[in-house]
Amino acid sequence: MTVIKLQAKPSAAAAQGITGWAEELYQNPNMRLLGIVELRHVERSEPAPGESKDRTVQLRLTQLEIANDAMEQHLSRGLAALYALRTAKGTFDDDEAIELAESTMRRIRDDLMLAETARLRAGLRLWAEYARRVQHTRSMTQTEALHEVEAIADGLRKLLAGDAPEGTNTEED
Repeated sequence: MTVIKLQAKPSAAAAQGITGWAEELYQNPNMRLLGIVELRHVERSEPAPGESKDRTVQLRLTQLEIANDAMEQHLSRGLAALYALRTAKGTFDDDEAIELAESTMRRIRDDLMLAETARLRAGLRLWAEYARRVQHTRSMTQTEALHEVEAIADGLRKLLAGDAPEGTNTEED
């Protein structure tokens, strides 16, 4: 496993993005800010063979811009969309079409493009897992292997031809 570590000190540009908020943050301990951040890889370390430590990658905050009240709702929707896409899950129905999990459908609400993107990501994830299982199957004949490749190709073709999800299932993340 690789552990992420953030450097305590941000770059000068990132510090400028947050400095104007210092007093308000001090006065309001429960305050939360929404912004856009850029992180840069600074250093990595790998333990010596036989050590029980995890690998680490150190990141530095290089850019940071905080949203004002007018922009916050847009960034909030963007954050929710990115999260929904990263965590999109689904299952195959009887016709090998993707049904998005109910939890994914709750996150994407009525956003048609986000729903389609989530459906495609969930489908690609499922077909990639299927392909990995096929890849690691031992003692498969050439005919069986060709049949599995054809099944994957057909499944991907159906995934690309599919419409936005009509229903949901009850699978939870």
